[in-house]
Amino acid sequence: MQQSQPGRPAGAAGPRGVEDFIGAKPAAARPAASQARVDSMQAALAGRTQPFTGAWYAEHPNAWRYTHPATDWWVVAGAAGLGTWLGYSVATSTATSSATATTTTTATGTTASASASATAAASAPPADLEWLPLGVFAVAPQGTEQAHIYQQLAVSRKGELKGNSYDAVSDAVQPITGTIDRETRKAAWKVGTGATFETTLDALLEPPSTVAMKAGTMSQTWDLVRMEKPETAQP
Repeated sequence: MQQSQPGRPAGAAGPRGVEDFIGAKPAAARPAASQARVDSMQAALAGRTQPFTGAWYAEHPNAWRYTHPATDWWVVAGAAGLGTWLGYSVATSTATSSATATTTTTATGTTASASASATAAASAPPADLEWLPLGVFAVAPQGTEQAHIYQQLAVSRKGELKGNSYDAVSDAVQPITGTIDRETRKAAWKVGTGATFETTLDALLEPPSTVAMKAGTMSQTWDLVRMEKPETAQP
């Protein structure tokens, strides 16, 4: 008999999608840190609905949501796409990596081509799109083995940031608001009325990297690892 997960009402209806995360993988290759995030993602999401899907939003009606036929929260924007979106050049030291095929580490330790994500990253966003998805990121203090907080980010053409911060242990969702500064190329966002996060645009576009987290008088450096869209569960 399956036990109910923390933060979820016992007997909650709806199919569980955790098996879809078996194929989850980091979107950039740094196996030691990124693979640990994949493993902890699978553990934290055991018994839960796959985040940022229609079923997940139905279970979390207070989560911020932008609906558009072309919206896929797991798609990587890429330097070229983001520069076009914001109307200025976004120069990164590894800008071309988002537009080429890469090899990533899967949850089983094998490798898979990420050319599909690269193609999506290089494509121009639709003209009627209001919010450009930047991806889904696992965040956790450096030195910790497990990550259970996932941040979904999107940016407007004015540089405004919005999204959701999801704690997979408590099943709690908090809104994200912030900005991308055109002069300093810094991205900064706040989770609810609490912690703030700040990083460079390069780090946001080319994770795994780090992000500065501040909560009250406390400051920490956190890992920032982008997660690729989970593969469809196999029968």
